[in-house]
Amino acid sequence: MTGYGSMVMARDQLQRFRAALDTDSSGHRFQELTTQLAARSLPVTHGAQPPLKTSPPGFPKTHPRAEFLRWKGAAVIKEYAKADWMSTPEAIDRVRGIWRGAEPLKEWMDTHVGMSEESPSRRRTPR
Repeated sequence: MTGYGSMVMARDQLQRFRAALDTDSSGHRFQELTTQLAARSLPVTHGAQPPLKTSPPGFPKTHPRAEFLRWKGAAVIKEYAKADWMSTPEAIDRVRGIWRGAEPLKEWMDTHVGMSEESPSRRRTPR
């Protein structure tokens, strides 16, 4: 398995993620890049935690990006069945290919979410 993204966002990251999704230009761009990456067999997923069952507080259920607003992470994850290439130099090329392919997600996340500014003791841990 390889991938790129945020498997679980800290509270401050999640607030910025949802604010960016709520903004028409950045939210629409996120929606576009998820469609583009999925078309290249690099779907963006909700990360390690299951999404909320409904829209988070403050967002209408009819929001155009309600599906994404429920997420607590955003990551491209590529899983492979065990194969002979995994123990060859080809493995690094495949991993790098996933990372290069996920670059639009990386750029969006870097621009709109960034690193957590919370102290590690305040960050959520996956359940």
